[in-house]
Amino acid sequence: YTAAGTPSYTMGSLRQDNSTDAKSITLYAVWSARNDVTYHVERYIVTGGGVLIALTGIITLGQYIEGLQFAFREWYIFYSMIKMAVFCFIITSIAAYFGYNAKGGSLGVGRSSTSAIVVSSTLILIFDLILTKLLL
Repeated sequence: YTAAGTPSYTMGSLRQDNSTDAKSITLYAVWSARNDVTYHVERYIVTGGGVLIALTGIITLGQYIEGLQFAFREWYIFYSMIKMAVFCFIITSIAAYFGYNAKGGSLGVGRSSTSAIVVSSTLILIFDLILTKLLL
């Protein structure tokens, strides 16, 4: 990153002999995409939280940024995205299943939606434990 906080990229070859092949170009593209995503995630987190602390005045902006950087691991963002995708799949699949199989008019829909919420919540707790044990 530069002093202005923007990411700095250097264009060029990844190999010592200044030759390029498909593998090095692919690795460079993945590296560039990864850094770009990280930059945007950091920018939105800092901007959103910065607005909130500016409005509330609980802490200073410097304390907020220091707190974000303390013990920060980039993997936690990707871990959270993985969990979000799994939980979204669980919630939508269970809700669709119980909604499709609802019988008995409005009372049946009420029972089905209650059952869907209970099953979804239980599965989310179970999968949260499994994902945490596997990924962290």
